[in-house]
Amino acid sequence: MKKRVESDSSSSDTDDEKSSASEKKSREDKKKQKKVTKDGPKRGPGRPKKVPKKELPFRGILEEPRNKAHVVEFLYGEPGVFKRMWQFFKLMSADKIQFLFTPDDIFVWGIDHHRKSKLLVTINPNNLNEYYCASPVEICLSDKNLEAIMNKIDKTQESIKILVPKSDLTICSVSFILTNNLDIATRDIVDVGADKINMFDEKEFDDGGYTIAFTLPGKYFKKMITDVKSISNKLMIKQDSPDSPLVFEHVGRGNSVATEITFNDSRVINFSSKLQNDESFCISLVVDYIKPIGSALANSAICISVDEDKPFLSIIKLNEIFEVRVLTEIIDAR
Repeated sequence: MKKRVESDSSSSDTDDEKSSASEKKSREDKKKQKKVTKDGPKRGPGRPKKVPKKELPFRGILEEPRNKAHVVEFLYGEPGVFKRMWQFFKLMSADKIQFLFTPDDIFVWGIDHHRKSKLLVTINPNNLNEYYCASPVEICLSDKNLEAIMNKIDKTQESIKILVPKSDLTICSVSFILTNNLDIATRDIVDVGADKINMFDEKEFDDGGYTIAFTLPGKYFKKMITDVKSISNKLMIKQDSPDSPLVFEHVGRGNSVATEITFNDSRVINFSSKLQNDESFCISLVVDYIKPIGSALANSAICISVDEDKPFLSIIKLNEIFEVRVLTEIIDAR
């Protein structure tokens, strides 16, 4: 009798184990199954899959417009780069932004609110997705109006289009069209300002003929300007002799702190100098005038040219299409 009880107990344990294993397998099968709702399969945990970006073909300069009602057609598949260009104008508080479309080039320019810096952007239309312009067209836009459009640009936007309509009289408006990854297009029609900014002489922005030239990483330049600004509003750039290294120097307010930054390895910054024997070099800058440049740099390198008789010239290439050049007034320290 005792043996039978043991046998029944053993059989019961086996049944429990089988039942437990079956329930465990059932739970695992349910986890593997996709949960379906009325809207389709329910997404599991984690980040959603990225919607593949629609690649636009690069056609460059077109011989004919897509729409004969336009005198300018501009299409670019990297709206974020266009926004980065605009941020230079925004951080310099330029109230007006002037565009000049020509058959072979595009220029954008403005002046900072201090009236101490001039900003010129050149855009190479040969590398745009599409560009058409039969003859020069000049338009001036308010930064506030342009800001309303630029603030809409995020990672979902896949293209920016600019259309300028034909007009027998003065051009009164321009259209900006942003298309996102769902192929939803948003059109903004912006009024063109009557007051224009006089075009700068391109030769002013030529980097030839400068005494000293060097290149700094954008992140370093931005941090350095922030550090200088925390204790001083003036930055001195100097070279004591042809064989001496480049030096940045600034003195704190009240002469409480004096800081000297020496670039010992000229190769690291691509340093070049045209100083002759017994010559020295020294200029000063107001930090507030160049701080916006650093703030807008992001990861781009900045090429700097300085001369005692010329403005401080900074050149930033956003990519092979957009190049930013800024001329800033200096303080002659001689």
